[in-house]
Amino acid sequence: LVNFMVVQQGGIPSTTKDDEKKSRWCLGSFIWSLWVSCVSFQWVTTLSSAASLTFGYISMEAKFRPCMVELESGDALLNTTLPVMLFHPVLLSLLINMLSLVHAILTALFVAGVKLDPRAWLLRYAVAALGPYFTFGMGYFLVTLSFVFGYVF
Repeated sequence: LVNFMVVQQGGIPSTTKDDEKKSRWCLGSFIWSLWVSCVSFQWVTTLSSAASLTFGYISMEAKFRPCMVELESGDALLNTTLPVMLFHPVLLSLLINMLSLVHAILTALFVAGVKLDPRAWLLRYAVAALGPYFTFGMGYFLVTLSFVFGYVF
């Protein structure tokens, strides 16, 4: 939320002049492209941070697998907390941050005069990016009943 407010604080640079013709402004277009590039780079670095967090969990599970207590089902005790990792606050905040950055980029494209509906594209992105994530997490919860082990242990 704070990152989204900071992204919107200064406003999106205008690409047009304030005259009757609303003609293109070269300096405004340059600053707008720098702004969009910075926000896009933030999205890429946030994605790499989320991937690092996820792969770090997988690496830790692989490294310490022999030390884990195995259940009768063959799952190691740490594997029962996988849904907790999926809904880890740090990972969720990264994904929501990426959603806010996409919203800022879509709004910037709309401000620049690109004919698109930012809300419709944001909804498409949210469904494509977060839909499988939440579906897999909830499915894993329901299939393995790991939430019971998460609360017990």
